[in-house]
Amino acid sequence: MDDTVQNSNHFLEDLKKVFNETGYFDICGIALNGFELIELTEKHNPELIITDLKMPYISGFEATRRIKKKNGVPTFEWTKKLRV
Repeated sequence: MDDTVQNSNHFLEDLKKVFNETGYFDICGIALNGFELIELTEKHNPELIITDLKMPYISGFEATRRIKKKNGVPTFEWTKKLRV
């Protein structure tokens, strides 16, 4: 497993732990690509979506654009640029 995948898995586990401990949100699913993100959103109509910008098949930006267009929901777009 490469470092990127391993770091992503650790991040997801930490994020799930935080949400479970706070009790503010229930996790309805984890999408591994942009198509799954769109499908999960249609199925569960979540209040909050946290997405990676570099998802396979369709980027997080494109998936969010499609979700917004179809559902007419407002979005908050925030990105953090990493400096290497």
